[in-house]
Amino acid sequence: MAEASHCDLVIDESAVPLAPGVQTSCALLGLEPLHLANEGRFVAVVPADQTHRAVALLSPVGARLVGEVRPPRGGTGLVRLRTALGSERLLMPFSGEMLPRIC
Repeated sequence: MAEASHCDLVIDESAVPLAPGVQTSCALLGLEPLHLANEGRFVAVVPADQTHRAVALLSPVGARLVGEVRPPRGGTGLVRLRTALGSERLLMPFSGEMLPRIC
C-alpha cells in the first residue's frame, strides 16, 4: 500500500494490539509480528480529519488508531514503525518462507 500510494505509512508499534503471548514469542524467536498470519483484523485508511469519527464508529469492535500516512521521505513509500522510545525504524518487506498457519 505504501509503495503504490507513494506515501510513507508510519505505524505506532505500541498501538498495535498484540496478545502478550504473541509479543513474547516473537521477541524470543526474532520474528516481526506484523509479518505473521492474522485473522479478524482489517486496516482502514481514512482522511486525517475523520479519524476520530471512524474510531468512534468502530469502537464496539475494538478499533484504534495505529498510525498515519505521510509524504515519502526519500523515494517511494515505505512503512516506518515508531518505537516506544520515539525513534522510527523501517518495516522491511517480508522475505523468505511464510510460517504455516495453524487453525
